Amino acid sequence: MNLSTNLILGRKISHSTTIAIALVWVASVCLMLANTQPELSYDEASYASSTTLSWHQLWSSRDYSRHGHGPLMIYLAKLGRDHLPAQWLSIETRMRLPIVLVSALAPVIAWIVIRHAFGGSKLVAWLGSSLLLLSVIRLAETNIFGPHGLMLDWMLAICGIGYAWRNRIDWKTVAVLGCIFALAGVTMTYAIPLVICWLASTAVGGGKWLTLDRRRITVSLGVLAVMAIAAVGMAVLWPPSILQRTFWNDFVYYADYFRQRGQPTLLGGVVHGRVGPSAYLYWFTTLDLPLLLTGVPALGWVLRQAVRAREEAYKYRYLAAFNLILIIGCSQCTYRWLTQRPSVFGRHVHSRSGRG
Repeated sequence: MNLSTNLILGRKISHSTTIAIALVWVASVCLMLANTQPELSYDEASYASSTTLSWHQLWSSRDYSRHGHGPLMIYLAKLGRDHLPAQWLSIETRMRLPIVLVSALAPVIAWIVIRHAFGGSKLVAWLGSSLLLLSVIRLAETNIFGPHGLMLDWMLAICGIGYAWRNRIDWKTVAVLGCIFALAGVTMTYAIPLVICWLASTAVGGGKWLTLDRRRITVSLGVLAVMAIAAVGMAVLWPPSILQRTFWNDFVYYADYFRQRGQPTLLGGVVHGRVGPSAYLYWFTTLDLPLLLTGVPALGWVLRQAVRAREEAYKYRYLAAFNLILIIGCSQCTYRWLTQRPSVFGRHVHSRSGRG
């Protein structure tokens, strides 16, 4: 932990803090496993069917069950299914455990980003990490066997590293950012909005990667190098993503899908075919009220500082842009997809028809 943080952000973490955040990671692993159902959900079972394929088939093909996402989650699940001891662990746990070990890093990454990238106090870092650690949406409402927990890791890493290195362009920054974007690309197509988010936030935050003035937009060669490394990394990890343009085609499909169609969404005990943005507020209030009560005032304060602050104004502008772009991106997706919980969906449909 000390070595990786020192190499990436140029900061050192004390041994006592290292032990504390290691315990946070262990707690995150235990909470994620404890809050998931023993059996696989509908989507997880669909992904699990792909783990029966050979490594070469997963690596060289795109025609298997992945729901338009990258294969990284399936790689990890197959690693667990093939190599973890079957006599001690169920097949569901063997597939989920490697994904959990990576996804559970999110609260740890959040602590490092808040404390060392943005210079927050230890109290603020622990508060942010704890809110994410105990988030009901992350623990109970998100499938472990899926891309979302992994994508959360990459998003948090880009948020922190993007700000810490906003004015630094060299081989190290290019290589690290390129590798993270490559991992994001083989996780899910949300890597494209993440790239946009990083560049726009860097520009607003006064960084050198992308600069704005009244007459023109200037893109540094470092950005092109990052994208080149990301593309090469994706081609190595999953050749069809680049060679067959699968990554781009999946992104276009999802962008069109969420714009044209709705998903069964539960609001107040009633299933709706299509809902508006108010669904976000309803489910945040219902599931993660502490996150809402701290997040909204914090975002408001950041926006205020971005406009009024003189010292560290760029930090607040970067944070404001990053969060607002993420909110806009997430608002294009579904709010609560009940087909991942067939039993919940069926129970409410039957209760409304008088048969449950």
